Amino acid sequence: MASTTTLLEVQKTVLLLNKATDYTPKEVREALSFLYHVFWTDQSRTAKEATKHGLGNLFVKISKFMLTQKSEDFSMVVAVFWNYTDDCPELGCDLGRNRAIDYIISLLDGSAPETFKNKSTQDLFGLLSILHNSIRHDECSENRRIYRQAGAVELLKKWVHSSEMVLKVESLLVLAYITNEAESELLGKDDQAVTFLVDMLKKAVQSSDHNVDVKSSGFSAAEILKGLSHLVINDSNKKVVFKSGGVSTINRMLKSDFTAEEQCLATGTLWKLAFDDTVKQSGEIKESLRALKPLTTSDNHDLRTTSRSAIWQIRAQPSEDKHTGKKQEGQHIMISYNWTHQKLALALRDELERAGYRIWIDVDKMQDDILEAMAKAVNNSAAVLICMSQQYYESQSCRSEATYAYKKQKHVIPLLMEDNYKAEGWLDILIGTKLYYKVCSESQIRKNITDVIKAIGGRGKGTDDVDGPVSAQHAETTGAVPPAIESSVSSWSTERVQVWFEEIKLPQLKSSLDFFEGKDVESLYKDSCNDKSNAYRKTCEECGLKEIEIRRLTAALRKLFV
Repeated sequence: MASTTTLLEVQKTVLLLNKATDYTPKEVREALSFLYHVFWTDQSRTAKEATKHGLGNLFVKISKFMLTQKSEDFSMVVAVFWNYTDDCPELGCDLGRNRAIDYIISLLDGSAPETFKNKSTQDLFGLLSILHNSIRHDECSENRRIYRQAGAVELLKKWVHSSEMVLKVESLLVLAYITNEAESELLGKDDQAVTFLVDMLKKAVQSSDHNVDVKSSGFSAAEILKGLSHLVINDSNKKVVFKSGGVSTINRMLKSDFTAEEQCLATGTLWKLAFDDTVKQSGEIKESLRALKPLTTSDNHDLRTTSRSAIWQIRAQPSEDKHTGKKQEGQHIMISYNWTHQKLALALRDELERAGYRIWIDVDKMQDDILEAMAKAVNNSAAVLICMSQQYYESQSCRSEATYAYKKQKHVIPLLMEDNYKAEGWLDILIGTKLYYKVCSESQIRKNITDVIKAIGGRGKGTDDVDGPVSAQHAETTGAVPPAIESSVSSWSTERVQVWFEEIKLPQLKSSLDFFEGKDVESLYKDSCNDKSNAYRKTCEECGLKEIEIRRLTAALRKLFV
């Protein structure tokens, strides 16, 4: 584990490199060497510390200097960024913002003014690995647009046919994250990328360390399956995985000799594959059900949740039944969105609540049986707002929500939450020719909310109680006895309460009440309704709230629970 002294040295080294303009002096070269070697003492903390102090600013600057000087130290630069992006998603994001991704792609396609001295396979592989690390982390999803605009798809499709196996594999893994629906399908058919990755996965799963060696470079079962999991968002590729024996291989990863991370990836991929009716009805998927059942009681929350969701999707009725569900008119409007766009989704919720609608939106991430909770929310909805984006399309959870709403013949209203996104694949089929409304920013929400309200009409203004995390209702209370409390608030985490303090514009409560959970908010509300002991006002005053702020808090509590 890296000591405080070591982390301070990392900080000093990065600052030194940022100030330098000449990278030939011995002390500068030693600084690069230090960053390379110190990484192995505590990979995650070292990478985060270096990134925090500006490591992401250095790649283009140092690389241009090294390549212009024809310095062999360029390989050291590649190695440092290869290692650090592996453990630090924030660095990958920084490389996107600082145009280092564009620069790496220009080096690989030969359009950069600087060129490699020898274009060694190791350096090429290192650059591809930086690209892979800077897109495979969920936090780096915004980089996808950068890769595509820089021409990475066209470049890497050529490298899929490379005679160097390590370059072929790494190129495929990057492409898995950046191709669109049509490009992904072509990879599966014309370039046999899916079959190739399934074969790679089989070898990794069969090895004792769950790695497959390719010319002294190792590819783990986890990284192969994660790439494959992105390719099977495309429905045609699901069939290719199934025909290639991929389901049986993935089932093997559910066994106890695989880590929780590997098991989570396996259950998530099975969840995606289960959208295909052929896969769903196969003997292999029945084996999946047997292997998934013990994981539903795992101590690992993510594994428990994904395994339950995979089972739900496998047991869901085939798509032929999509028009047989009995149409139900519910009492709320459901907002279906991807967590990447939560801020916009909450802004949309606020506008609709001001217009008098009852809104159901998941703001705390539904726990464990998330698809059961989702199904209940859909069943009790009068309309479902589908917030379209690339992340929504790629999410199996969002697909389960949207397709279930379609099956139940709910009134679906598509909203565009990502500028320039065009629905594709399953999402395009589901939306069809429906008119969509742009809500890509808070200002755009305010501009187009009238049209969204017209599309919703009178739906979702009922007064009956609804199961699930329905957000605040706009009712008044006249008695001193508090009404029945909306159960989802009492289960709020400390983090969710902190978000609520921001939402009601009382950020000073974040520090004074930083220990508050949902149950504490519930108790505070009860005190506000019957404050004979003056406990409520005393709490407010101890937090430094002025009279107008106390009134704001009181109103916000009423809004939560009434």
